[in-house]
Amino acid sequence: MAAMARGGFVGVPIAAVTAFEKSITLIPDFAPAWYNLASIYGSRTETLQKALTDAQHAVALAPGDGAYQLEVAAILERLGRNDDARKVATQAQASASDRKTADKAGDLIARTSPPPPPPPVPTPKPASGGGLRIERKTEPEDKPSTTIPSPSRTEPLPSAPPVVATSQVYSMIGTISDVNCATPPQVTMTLRAQTLAMHLHAYDLAKIAFPSAGADGAGAAGKNTTCTALRGRNARVSYTLSSGKTWDGEIQIVEFRAGP
Repeated sequence: MAAMARGGFVGVPIAAVTAFEKSITLIPDFAPAWYNLASIYGSRTETLQKALTDAQHAVALAPGDGAYQLEVAAILERLGRNDDARKVATQAQASASDRKTADKAGDLIARTSPPPPPPPVPTPKPASGGGLRIERKTEPEDKPSTTIPSPSRTEPLPSAPPVVATSQVYSMIGTISDVNCATPPQVTMTLRAQTLAMHLHAYDLAKIAFPSAGADGAGAAGKNTTCTALRGRNARVSYTLSSGKTWDGEIQIVEFRAGP
């Protein structure tokens, strides 16, 4: 928990993963360790299935905990299993011991519920009488009607901005193992930490912030940092998550570090 707090409870705290994995090895029936592992693994698409398994294990050990059930429901929603997520969220709402958990469960139920059917279109009633009556109301001075044509749009519509899953900034500490500089000013990189790998991207290398990491000069890079100079560096990389892309996130800040 201290390692997660140091990381601001965002990104992938490797030290916390190692500690929690050791915890469940020593004490397999300690539900909080399973729950916290699920919350960490649930932040990455490729580890969602492991996150679901760990969260379900926590629920099995503490079946009356609404927060654990809500974690299972949230992971099921991310996996696209809305019916299962709604069912578990309903159980979490019923067993929640605090208002915040119950409200979150209610929000998840609303998100995963199918939309209501459209209201029926009323059938027009026929006019009374057997025949059709048409009346014309005349004004003292009939004015010719004018039709204003709608202007034709010839200019192209603006292109949509890149799809970003969230504006929240996450961070991860690791080694930049692979860098692709083939399409400047864009750059893509792979940030690795133990068994985890994040594939990150930036549309313009010059717009990435490179703050100094310490007096030893490990972070003194700034605007003079070149794409090829990133490879092999140990760094804390801050990013926002992406959706519908071949990479996991958009790079915001790269802070070089002297050590792990």
